[in-house]
Amino acid sequence: MMKRWVPTLQTDLVKPKHGGDLIRVRHEHTHMACQSNKQSGNSDEKQGQDWIDLSSAVNREPWPVPTIPTKLWHELPDQTALLNAAQSYYGVNECVNKCLAISGSQQAIEWLPLILFNNTSTHALSHVSVHALAQAKRETESVYGQAEKIVYVPQVGYQEHEFCWRKWDYTTVEYDTTQTSCFSTLVAAQWHVLVLIQPNNPNGHLFTQAQIKQLLDKAAIRNAFVIVDEAFIDSQPQHSLLSCSSVSTNHANNHWPESLILLRSIGKFFGLPGARVGFCFANQTVRTQLALAIGPWPISTPATWLVTQALSDQAWQNKARRDLALRREKFANQLQPKLEQVRLKIQEKSGQEDTSSWQQTDFFFTLKSSFSDSLFWYLKERCIHTRLGKGWIRFALPAHDEFNVISERLATKWIQTSTTSTVMETV
Repeated sequence: MMKRWVPTLQTDLVKPKHGGDLIRVRHEHTHMACQSNKQSGNSDEKQGQDWIDLSSAVNREPWPVPTIPTKLWHELPDQTALLNAAQSYYGVNECVNKCLAISGSQQAIEWLPLILFNNTSTHALSHVSVHALAQAKRETESVYGQAEKIVYVPQVGYQEHEFCWRKWDYTTVEYDTTQTSCFSTLVAAQWHVLVLIQPNNPNGHLFTQAQIKQLLDKAAIRNAFVIVDEAFIDSQPQHSLLSCSSVSTNHANNHWPESLILLRSIGKFFGLPGARVGFCFANQTVRTQLALAIGPWPISTPATWLVTQALSDQAWQNKARRDLALRREKFANQLQPKLEQVRLKIQEKSGQEDTSSWQQTDFFFTLKSSFSDSLFWYLKERCIHTRLGKGWIRFALPAHDEFNVISERLATKWIQTSTTSTVMETV
């Protein structure tokens, strides 16, 4: 008999780096002075305040936080109003029976490796065809006959997904969303868990709802799971699986697809990452196990109240979607050409060729370039902090009052530093 696989914590892994780390950056680069501060003679502390942080892709025109009632600090959390607001915002009937409010989608990413294969009970297969059922036994036996658990993750994307599976000794396989064969590869592959990021951060790739439906059907007949991370979907809710006819029909009938786990975040669109609030939509078994794992009161009372107000503020939400589209156009017209000029200047100085391309979403622009590290340091010398990856650099959409400041800094003279092209950060 094959030995049952049990997740085991791997302690020799290096934790991924993240954006939004401006305090660390300021401490590490106190020797680098902003051009404007050099001219004005400001102190180091003042220089630190002059940084522009475009590294985290959080909405830089956030929902305006109101005064939080003092009494909330003295009360235990009650999620009733929060779940009612989520039901209206996400358009999901009986939201309390389909989703779990959690301390950011990261909390689910951390715990899912420990609970998904706590048992190997089969999913409900009532919606699967007779032909598919005939195949189910063969594929399920094949998949669960494997001692190791295989998780497919994007080659480029939010790295905590891969890290959290790897640290519990799962086998991860990276797939490349830029390859035309990507979807057919995922259909043909045998995986226990498939992670999709919709849209992908940082390259903006989106699978179609029809493609995801096909992958969900494949998962259903194999007792596998598809985890869909929709952290950046709020600006275009029509692309969310919550608006997909096959999924919406199921949850309208109070049935959530057994193989689907969908994560939503409050941090990106609302600009509230500090609230640490997210939602995990999943079948009853997964929700029950996740709730048991994380324990009571995962969200503080003030954060519960705050996010309830944000989810209910439709006027701001409509305005924010228009504003993101406006700033996206503004970046393309005002900053992208200037950044291209800098890239071309770096290429000219190097005497090497560069095959570059831009990708974009409503929250960020990403440049793929072999000179991304040089551009990263060029911007850092001007106190503009961005996100650097292997062969790419990502820019959050600036706030309105930051566009002209960035434009002015891009026009300043290049300062060559000894660190240029030597440091590489990862998502």
